[in-house]
Amino acid sequence: VLWFQWVGMACIWFLAGYPDGWVADQSELLQLHIENGGGDESTLGVLWFQWVAAFYFAITTMSTIGFGDITADSANERVVASVCMVLGCVFFAMLTGTITRVLSNQTASQVRFDDMVDELTQYMESRNVPREVRFKVLNFYMLRFPTMKIFDETAILNDLPEGLRNEISTFLYKDMVETVPILKHISDEAKTSLCRVLRPSFHAQGIRITAEGEEPDALYIVRFGCVTLSAGGKFLCDLKQGDIFGENAILGMCEDGMRTRTAVAKSMSELCVIRAEEVKQLLIRHKSFQWAVQRMCKMHIASIDRVVQQNKQLSLKAVLCVDWKKHCTKLDQDVVVTCLRDERAGINRWYADNDRHDAAVGIVGSFRK
Repeated sequence: VLWFQWVGMACIWFLAGYPDGWVADQSELLQLHIENGGGDESTLGVLWFQWVAAFYFAITTMSTIGFGDITADSANERVVASVCMVLGCVFFAMLTGTITRVLSNQTASQVRFDDMVDELTQYMESRNVPREVRFKVLNFYMLRFPTMKIFDETAILNDLPEGLRNEISTFLYKDMVETVPILKHISDEAKTSLCRVLRPSFHAQGIRITAEGEEPDALYIVRFGCVTLSAGGKFLCDLKQGDIFGENAILGMCEDGMRTRTAVAKSMSELCVIRAEEVKQLLIRHKSFQWAVQRMCKMHIASIDRVVQQNKQLSLKAVLCVDWKKHCTKLDQDVVVTCLRDERAGINRWYADNDRHDAAVGIVGSFRK
């Protein structure tokens, strides 16, 4: 825009002063230009010099600099110069206002993020926190707030009607729920209920998430990053997107009801958390969830029994880590499930091969009271 404006005003200025106006005032400069080897006395050389001078005048005038080495002499030239100065002032005022608006047009969420980062940086500098630790802290917040905006999500969702709140929660987490093997066979209604109770949790590299021997308070799903599981100081496995942990004690697959594994964030990780009480309520309300968990737990116990009966060595991982993906695949191959719903009566009937009675058997009794 600036280029076309300057060129346009340069052409108008050139025409206004041609041939007897400011051109005559430039004769000495033109002669000096030729003597210094900047051009020749041909018509083309003279016109080129005059047009450059006009372009130079347009820039200095519209930018409000005005060196004064080229002046308007005739009435036409002064009219053009006046219009040029007015347009220059208006354009630069608009340009300055636009730049100011862009720089200052930060939303409240962006301001909160910037303030938090500034305060955090100043705090770490004042406490002489090592640079590598500062880097980890800032990386953690970039993972937690990838859009560099901080929202009070709880307040926003609680302020919405229940229907809209459920729609947003389902949209935020349904893609992640689809990646979890244990949740593949549950109904859409159960998935929606699950999305409502999921809560995000962020953990920096090296941070312990759960410890063996603790009382279970939640089940975790890995949404991003990597989590390492261990027991008795021995490595068990690494968990990635779609894997779950913390489920053994909650689902009653341990003797004393306490956690049997320790989980540590191997990298910057984002997890989805479901409180133990919410898992219990989901199992009670949704038979499809109850059925899927029960079938896979039976498959896990059966796989352990087969190893024991064959007198083979049973690894710690095989006992403490349920291979949900393997069991889900087997469920896909061996079981055909049909759900007939009667929404008015609230009846859900599930059929699985010739083992129909399994549909009515829950595992809620396995919870430690």
